[in-house]
Amino acid sequence: MTTTIKLLKLSALALAALMLAACGGGDSTKPGEVLLTCNVPQIPNAAGTECVAPPPD
Repeated sequence: MTTTIKLLKLSALALAALMLAACGGGDSTKPGEVLLTCNVPQIPNAAGTECVAPPPD
């Protein structure tokens, strides 16, 4: 019984580690490229080149 529980715990740990490793992904920016950050409530424009006021609701 204890062997089964240990095996289940180990399997759950291995599955969690595999899922976290898969979430790493790649970096979406090119080297040397600066990311745009905007102050609230502004948002990036469609081209991602400047911050603009959000559209009215």
